[in-house]
This record gives sequence, structure tokens and C-alpha cells, in this order.
Amino acid sequence: MKKIIILSFLMSFLYAEQFSKSLTTIGWHNLGVPTDVNITNNTFGEDISLVWQWNSVTQSWQFYSKDTTLLSAVDKLNISIITTLETGDAIWVKNRAVTSIHFTDFCTEPNLSSLLTSPKVYNYTDLDASIIVTISQYDSNKIKLLSTQILSDSNFNPLLNDTTEYIFTWTGKGYESNYSIYNDTVYQGKYNSTYDFTMKIDKGKEFIDLDCFNKEIKTKNYYLYTMTISKDSENNTRYFVQTNLDDSIEVSAYDYHTFLSEFDTKYESLAVVVDTDTPADIASQIFKDLGF
Repeated sequence: MKKIIILSFLMSFLYAEQFSKSLTTIGWHNLGVPTDVNITNNTFGEDISLVWQWNSVTQSWQFYSKDTTLLSAVDKLNISIITTLETGDAIWVKNRAVTSIHFTDFCTEPNLSSLLTSPKVYNYTDLDASIIVTISQYDSNKIKLLSTQILSDSNFNPLLNDTTEYIFTWTGKGYESNYSIYNDTVYQGKYNSTYDFTMKIDKGKEFIDLDCFNKEIKTKNYYLYTMTISKDSENNTRYFVQTNLDDSIEVSAYDYHTFLSEFDTKYESLAVVVDTDTPADIASQIFKDLGF
């Protein structure tokens, strides 16, 4: 077993070296492309200013830059933009600082001990809720993320305040977390000083991917929950479904119990989507704080 682990580590190391190019001096570099590449916004980092390639098929130069002004100017000159590269292609690259180029979606695992010496805290609002996100190092090479939602509606007593804990593990392409919750009362209190209010999640699952290569937060989630309002021993229970980033939908009791019985099948069928709830500046700062 130990031999297999060592071999696996060695192959991962060689894979990383094979498909990464380190530019230790500033200026122009002539590089050979080691594998087929679909160019994304993160193939060439911020320190790569210009990329040129001679297309032997069209007998013309092609260009790429993260500078949209340059891209627009070059496009007006009818110079093609590089969108793909093939194994063996030669490119001219100009860098303005020491950097590396990753020709695959491989990412280097960050050193959390140096990056997360203390918890990082991010605050933003979403509709009527204040969101507080805290990330910290967990168990040497994992990330603990705490997401606290505080509803500002003063009709609730106490205020609706819920914290969810996610544990993220490294995948080679970022950090992923799988979260499950069953039969959990997330709030119990008074509404408008008159009604007893209870919110209960019967079943919930959530997947979050911190995609380091594309610098995107991706997710899928599925929750089935009830809200019960009580007064003078009379209960009124309402049933809700929330899927991915959609708003909650109220359903009948009959449909709700059908959804409960088919919960796992439905969750597995959901697509992973890019999170649009987290503000772009917050998401960007999270990736920066993680060294990406």
C-alpha cells in the first residue's frame, strides 16, 4: 500500500511539472504546448501580458491577452484570437513578473498554515438577511467555512440566526464540501409577539465547489422544509421545496411527502451551477485569501 501511495504522489508531481511552465525571468519566452488546451480566462495569469502564436494552417498570427482593450484593438485588425492550442504548438509569451502557466485545470494546493493564520471574515447582505462567512484552517489541510444568516425582520423574537458549518477537502482543482441535514429544527420562537413560529428542515443536501482554476463558487442544493405557525393550540403547517439557487416553492402536503420519498434520486439529478448569491467581490476575495 505504501508503495502505491508513493507512486501515486510521484505521478501527481510529474503530472504537475509536465503541464506547468515556470517563467523565472521577465520578458519574451518561446514555449512548446505540452497538451491540448481550451483557453479560459485563467489559462494565462494576470502577469502574462501578451501571447502570440503562428497558425501554420491559416499562415497567420493569432493573439491572446487578458487586456480586453488590446483584444478589441487586435480584433479590428482582423487578427484571430487564440481559443485553443494543440500539443506541440509553439507560442510566444511575454510576462511582466515571475509566474507560471498551467496548461490544464491543475492547481497547486495552497499552504493553509501560512494563508489562514487567523480566520478570514466576509460580510454582505442578501435580501433581508445579513450574511457572515468565516473561513479557517481545519485538521491541517482542510477548510472550515461557517455561514451565519441573521434575518433583520424584528417581528421574530429572538431574531432568526442560523449558522451552518461546511468542511472542505482538497481535490486538485480546488476545495469541495458535501453537507447533509435531516430532521433539524432551525428556528423556534415568536412571530409578531403573538404566534409561535417553527421552521424545520426534514431533508437537505448541499454541494459546494471552490473551483480554483476558474475562480468560481459552484453549488447544488436541495432542501425540503416546513414552517408551522401556532396560536391557541391551532397549528398551520406549510410545506416548501428549494432547489439549487431557485426561490422556495410552496407545495401541497401530498406532493411534499412524495418529494421526501424521492429525495436522494432528485438530488443526484441536479446540475452543479455557478453560485450567483455570493457577491463577485466577496468570491474574488475568498480565492485571493486562499492563494489563487
